[in-house]
Amino acid sequence: GINAEYMGEINDDGTYRIFWPAWGNHSDTVSPDDMKPAKVEAVDLKKGNAVSLKFTQDDLWYPATVVETKTENDMLKVKFHFDGFPDEMDEWIDDPLNTKRLRSASYAMQEQADTMVGRMKKLNEQNVWRTDVARRVRAAACDVGQ
Repeated sequence: GINAEYMGEINDDGTYRIFWPAWGNHSDTVSPDDMKPAKVEAVDLKKGNAVSLKFTQDDLWYPATVVETKTENDMLKVKFHFDGFPDEMDEWIDDPLNTKRLRSASYAMQEQADTMVGRMKKLNEQNVWRTDVARRVRAAACDVGQ
């Protein structure tokens, strides 16, 4: 599911006002029956393992793979590869477990506003709409021209 933040507002009817950080909006009446604690999946930084990594250029989460690990000056450093992208985009991150850029592999595959998968789905939906509108405009122009 999608993670939300409880904003501390309990409505008179016992429902809650919830903020959805990935979407930047609120739900005003969420029943306690529809809420459950967010489960945080462990991340294993073994070479070859899949993870979700936030790309700093667009603040979106992407599927990534652990390429290499090393320890320097008692600090873990991990090299990540963004799946489907050139090796030149691989990135070393110091102490990745203590950064807000690393999550379990399943996170990047969720269709939500802060993942590339979610962004692409939204763009595809917009393109389908644009293509349909363009087709209708073209058909109408042809009808008028005849």
